Amino acid sequence: MLGQSTGGAILIDRLLHGELPAQLGRTVLMAPLVRPRQWLFSQMGLKLLGGFVQQLGRRFTDNSTDEAFLEFIRSRDPLQPQVLPVAWVQALERWIPRIESAAAVEHQPLIIQGQEDGTVDWQHNIQVLESKFRRPGYLLPAHRPSPPGQRAPEPAAAVPRLAGAAVVELSRRGVLTGFASRAAALLARKNAWPLSVSLQSA
Repeated sequence: MLGQSTGGAILIDRLLHGELPAQLGRTVLMAPLVRPRQWLFSQMGLKLLGGFVQQLGRRFTDNSTDEAFLEFIRSRDPLQPQVLPVAWVQALERWIPRIESAAAVEHQPLIIQGQEDGTVDWQHNIQVLESKFRRPGYLLPAHRPSPPGQRAPEPAAAVPRLAGAAVVELSRRGVLTGFASRAAALLARKNAWPLSVSLQSA
C-alpha cells in the first residue's frame, strides 16, 4: 500500500486500528500527515473562531522546485480545493490524539519525507511514527538547489491560517482596540492573512 500526505494518514489509521490482511506486504508513507506544521497556532485560532468561521481561503505552500508542477497544483488540478473548511480542522483535532495515543504495532512501513516540507510537522511526525511501528525504514531526501532560472521555494509558509483569521476578526469586532488593533492589521498585511472570513449567520 502507498499513501501520500492525507492518504498516508489514512493508511496509518488502518495500520494502527484496522484489521490487516495476512499477506499485507510493504507499506510506503510519503510525507504522511500526523500533525500539520504550526498545529498549536491553528488550534488556538480554532478555539477563538470555531463557532463563527465556516471556511478560509487556502494558501498553497511551495513544496517543490518544479514550477510547472506548482502552477498545475494551484490552477489546474481539479482535486485541489481552494478553501479550507473549518470542519476539516475540527476533525483533525479529534483524529490526532487517536493516532498519537494508539498502541504500537509490528508493521514496518517505509517513510519517505522531504526535509524542506512546509505542510506537515515532519520532525514531530517521524517521532510519533517511530514509536508506533517496529523499526520503520526512512528515506529523507535533503534540500536540492533550484535549477537555473527557477526561484527557490519560499521558506515554509504554512501559516497558521485560523490563528491569523482570529486576530483579524477579533480586531474587526472591536475586541482588539488601539495599538493591538493596528498591530493586527500590520500582521495581516505582512503575512497575507485573510482580511475577511466566511461567517455563519447569526
